[in-house]
Amino acid sequence: MKRTVISYTVRPETAKINEELIRGVFDELAQVEPANVRYTAYALDDGVSFLHIVEVERGENPIPDLASFKRYTEAVLERCQEQPLLNQACEVGAYRPAG
Repeated sequence: MKRTVISYTVRPETAKINEELIRGVFDELAQVEPANVRYTAYALDDGVSFLHIVEVERGENPIPDLASFKRYTEAVLERCQEQPLLNQACEVGAYRPAG
């Protein structure tokens, strides 16, 4: 399984639109229901930091092909105060993991 963790901070005036665009991705995922991916996004308590975790079990990640994801990424760098940092993550342990 490939697991990617993405973290970034947006400018305060763009936080709401960023969250709305993320919700759009989840709405489309609920419609297309890809079986090989798990995706979680969090807004942190400072209101401007976001954390995304994408897990792809096999094959290609279908998320970049979604129209809603293309809208989300279209101006993400302009919304950001701190650019997205992508890391591959290996699970060390889990207690009651989601899913």
